Amino acid sequence: MGILFVNLSVFFNSLGLLSSSVLYKRHPDLEPTQLLFAQALIGVIACILVLNRHFKYYAWDGVPNKYIIGLIVRALITTSVLIIANSIVKYLSLIFIALSTNLVPIVTLIMAFLMGEE
Repeated sequence: MGILFVNLSVFFNSLGLLSSSVLYKRHPDLEPTQLLFAQALIGVIACILVLNRHFKYYAWDGVPNKYIIGLIVRALITTSVLIIANSIVKYLSLIFIALSTNLVPIVTLIMAFLMGEE
């Protein structure tokens, strides 16, 4: 089942990069933050539609207080990475970006093995 999730993640990530590349070619003056805002808005609307009235519980009430700071830091790091990723789509080829992105799980696994001694 994990392989399916990884493959779906890679597929949807590739679709996101492809759509970003197409948007940059059609609108050369588009900024990465504008693209990120549009993607985030679509994601929030999709979450609200799927979770419906349980959205507040999963987004805020269900999170223990000791994890809030870590989640805020992770959200800021993810936002920075997404801005960088959407910026490089404008200048580098999709093949290079896809190879780099798809190597992340393997690099993470190797680093976890080396650093965690597992």
